[in-house]
Amino acid sequence: MTAPEEGIRTTLLVVQLRDTLQQVERVERQRNADAGRLERSPVPVPSEIEASPYVGFTYTILVPLLCFLPVFISGSIAVDSLIEERQRGTLELLRVAPLSLAEVVDAKLLAIAALAPVQAIAWLALLAVNGTAIAGPVALVALVAALSLLVVTGGVAVALWAPDRRQAQLLYSMATVGALVVATVLPEHPANTVAKFAIGNPTTTTWGLLAGYCLLAIAAFLALQRGIDRLEPESL
Repeated sequence: MTAPEEGIRTTLLVVQLRDTLQQVERVERQRNADAGRLERSPVPVPSEIEASPYVGFTYTILVPLLCFLPVFISGSIAVDSLIEERQRGTLELLRVAPLSLAEVVDAKLLAIAALAPVQAIAWLALLAVNGTAIAGPVALVALVAALSLLVVTGGVAVALWAPDRRQAQLLYSMATVGALVVATVLPEHPANTVAKFAIGNPTTTTWGLLAGYCLLAIAAFLALQRGIDRLEPESL
């Protein structure tokens, strides 16, 4: 049934007529089925189950958002902090201390990377207090920690080799978008991984991806160490 778009009154009329005709059709089908006038019996429709949409929203959107947002914020903080110290010359002043450049950068990197799992713990605790059960909090915190180390390591690398803040933030943003695109071709999207850990239904793929994220983060951190060792401090 179609009707010209003449306003909200026409739309309401079409909706009411459609619902009425659908109800009449269901009644007639049931009468014909009861009278045996149908060649095939209609498939029984399961009864409706009352469910709150809040549950689906919490585990599929809210929990992944609360886990991933601190990760990307930590990476952005790492880029801004390190590139600002380079431009102001404070990073060079830190070289006066009895520490190598790698040790100074590592201290900043690990401190910033620790922010995301701490925030994730706080969010998960708040959800638990509000009555939202999280089945695998340890796995979720481990996942956030691995992703945070990976993203912050990438942010530090960008900040060390980018010429200025604008290009550093641009490169970091492009790398973030690229990572999100790559995530779509994984056997399981990171958001689904978070949701499965949250509801307590992880699969072998879920655990395998968690291990893969941890190994990738460690490999990126070690690669950054080698890169810093080859970096000339005078070039910063």
